[in-house]
Amino acid sequence: MNEDSGEPAVRKFYDSLTAHEPAGVELHCEPDRRLPVAPNEFVVLGHYRGDGWRAPFAHVLTTKDGKILSLRQITDTRCWPDLMAAS
Repeated sequence: MNEDSGEPAVRKFYDSLTAHEPAGVELHCEPDRRLPVAPNEFVVLGHYRGDGWRAPFAHVLTTKDGKILSLRQITDTRCWPDLMAAS
């Protein structure tokens, strides 16, 4: 793994998400595959899940200087429950 590739930043980003789950809402972000598409760009395929639901996602992440510069998210929002009502 090339440390300049941005891969460590992507890994750290997903590892940190579990520490920031909303209180009172079961919400997990689980990456399944990380695909490098350019030296500092990655597509991450995975799913969000909670109590009785699951929604697929694709994230496109751009890194710079070892940090996440941008994240574009594509997800199937019809799979998401009304999380605002749950909190």
